[in-house]
Amino acid sequence: MNLFGRKSKTPLRNPKAGADDQGYVFRRSRTLTGTTSAKVNPTAESRSQLKTARLQAHELHQYRRRILRILGVVAAIIVGLSYLILSYIATIQVRYTQPGGSPQTTAYQQTIQKYFTEHPMERFGFSINRKQFAADMQAAHPELSSVDIDRNWYGGDVAFVLQFRQPLLVWATGGHHFYVDAQGTAFEYDHFGGKYVAVSDQSGISPEVAGGTVASNRFINFLGKMVGAVNAGDKGAVTDIIIPASTRQVDLKLQGRGYPIKTHTDRDPLQQAEDIINTLKWMDEKKLTPEYIDVRVEGKAYFK
Repeated sequence: MNLFGRKSKTPLRNPKAGADDQGYVFRRSRTLTGTTSAKVNPTAESRSQLKTARLQAHELHQYRRRILRILGVVAAIIVGLSYLILSYIATIQVRYTQPGGSPQTTAYQQTIQKYFTEHPMERFGFSINRKQFAADMQAAHPELSSVDIDRNWYGGDVAFVLQFRQPLLVWATGGHHFYVDAQGTAFEYDHFGGKYVAVSDQSGISPEVAGGTVASNRFINFLGKMVGAVNAGDKGAVTDIIIPASTRQVDLKLQGRGYPIKTHTDRDPLQQAEDIINTLKWMDEKKLTPEYIDVRVEGKAYFK
C-alpha cells in the first residue's frame, strides 16, 4: 500500500499478439464488427472483422480471379513475344522460280538488308509493305519484273521470290550492253542467257541519261512486230537493228544480207515488213545486191 500517495511504477501488463493472431486480436476501446452467423446481416460486411464462411468464400473467389487475370496477362505477353520472335526476319532467303544462270544473290540480299535498315518496323514478316518493298527492289535492280514475299500464315519463314524480265533485244550504247524487254525497260543482267536481236544505238542518247528507259512501249512494239513479220517472210532473219542519228529511222540487217534496210517508225510496221519482203523477192529474182534498201515512203521502195 502506498502511504504517501505516490503512483506505482510497476508497468501495466499489455500482452502483444503474434503475427498469426492479428486477425483475432482484441484491441482496447475498439468494437468488433461483423458476425459469424449466417442468419445475421451486419452493415459494412466487407469491412467487418468477424466474417461468415460465405463472405470468406466470396473473398477467396475474388482473390483467385485476380491471380488468374494476372496469369492471363503474363501468358498473353509470352505469346506476343513468341509471335514476334517467330516472325522476325533474321536470315534473308532469296528464291528464283525461273530457270537460268547464276543470279547475283549477294547483291539482292544487301539491297533487302538496306531496306530493312531504313524500315526497321518492317523486319517482321507480317508488317512488310509489299508495294514499297517491290518498288525499291526494282529501282535498285531493273532486271526484276516482280518481287513476291512467301511466308507462313503467322508471318515467319519469309522468303523473297524474284522474277526476271525476259529480254527482247540487246542494246549496245555508250560502251555498255543493255537488255530491253517488251516494256522498253533497260537492264544489264540477263538471267536467261539467250540470243537476242542486237540493237546498235548511234543516236547518242544513253539509257543512263534517260532514267533507264531506252525506248517507249510504242517503239518496242514497232520493233517486235517488224522483226516478227520480216522473219516470217523467209527472206532472212533479222540479226541487227541500228538506230542512226537521223530522227525516227531504224535500219535492219538480215541474215545473209550485208546491206541495211531503212525503215521509219511513223509507218505501220507490218506494211513496211510487206514492202521489205516484196523488194527482197524482186532483188533475188534480178540477182541484185544493193548498198541499201529504203522503204520509208509508203508504197515505194528505193535502193542503191
